[in-house]
Amino acid sequence: MQWVKPICRSKARFVPNPRSGQTLTVIGATGYLFGGLEICDDEARPTNMTHLLRMGSAEMNWEILELDSPILPLPRWKHTATLFDQTQILLFGGSHSSSQRLNDIWVFDAVTMEWLQPNARHNEISTNTELMGEPSPWLNVPSPRSGFIFFLFSSSPSSPFILQAIQLL
Repeated sequence: MQWVKPICRSKARFVPNPRSGQTLTVIGATGYLFGGLEICDDEARPTNMTHLLRMGSAEMNWEILELDSPILPLPRWKHTATLFDQTQILLFGGSHSSSQRLNDIWVFDAVTMEWLQPNARHNEISTNTELMGEPSPWLNVPSPRSGFIFFLFSSSPSSPFILQAIQLL
């Protein structure tokens, strides 16, 4: 086994800026790069931009996924993006700023190319600082966090999945 640096081609505006704390989730021959603390004009800031990395046998191509959706996850870094059901990416948590950790949950559908909110009211409460302290309508949701690993375990049809978040040190 050896490391190989593939040839990545793209128009200049499609190549992602340097960043940290992003996720790259692969479905088939496409990588979905989401979020991260992006370095742009010598300034670090969170992003919610999604880039696609189309992976071929000889080369790879970057594209920006331009969505018409009026609802998008907040910009973030140190979140998780876990493949679910072979066509969906489950996004959870992360940092929106140095003082705001998130516990909102989003699903990206790679077939329809749109973001979905399994519980929009929970997401509204967990991301709006004016609503913090209100009880979440979603029982047992993990607390806000960033810098962790998120596992998704399949279960019985009556309980479609079990989530386990493990904090990294």
